[in-house]
Amino acid sequence: MSDFNLKKYISNNPLLNEGEEINEMDLRKGDVIKFKDGSKIRIVGPKGDGFDYMDGNEKGHHPAKWFAKMLSTGKAVLSEGLMDDIFGGIPYKTVGVVSFTTVELPDDVKERIIMRAKKAGKTAKPNITGGVTVRDEGALNEEEELTFTPSSGTMAGGTFSLNNRKYELTSPIKNVTIGGRYVTTLPKGTILYNLAGGLLADHESLKKFESRSSQYFDKPNYSGIMIRKDKEVLNNIINNSKVLEFYEN
Repeated sequence: MSDFNLKKYISNNPLLNEGEEINEMDLRKGDVIKFKDGSKIRIVGPKGDGFDYMDGNEKGHHPAKWFAKMLSTGKAVLSEGLMDDIFGGIPYKTVGVVSFTTVELPDDVKERIIMRAKKAGKTAKPNITGGVTVRDEGALNEEEELTFTPSSGTMAGGTFSLNNRKYELTSPIKNVTIGGRYVTTLPKGTILYNLAGGLLADHESLKKFESRSSQYFDKPNYSGIMIRKDKEVLNNIINNSKVLEFYEN
């Protein structure tokens, strides 16, 4: 669950009652704000100086200080978010549209989490750490086209990867690290192979970066040199390429 302590946050920020701009509210996607009249809204994500929310089927936005004042004056309360309900008190972390726990769980506990996630319209499955990963497949988020894999034995984070096997760049991509040493631009027309062992970029202009520690592969079914899978680079690939080969589900 979230480590955010709302009461402590408000008590340590007297400016909340003086009308000053507050932009550091730690509301998360899925958190529910309930009002005195019984109405409620659901947070769908941070944006600019505040948060987007859903009020029934209508989308709205308020600055962070609006939420802070509603909560500090008792006009609204922060309800447990949907993910808190799904994980049922087990510590978890949320990264974009992916929430996961790396706590090693008994099979029956995993099954209950997966069932609650399914009931909430999300997908869930066991992960390699012995926990469960829950995905919001319907979220309109850049990370939806990436797969997040939590690091084994830690709640600190994990890695992102592309979901399809082969891409062709339709526009150049800047600031790509090759071989852990060189930063360059991948030209338009670069072919990218997303393999289990890493992400390869294939273009004639990239062969000059081959070294003892960074081989330029030339195999019948893949070729290229390894590039670092920075999240920004992966999103740039998604936004500036066409998929040539899909992975079968």
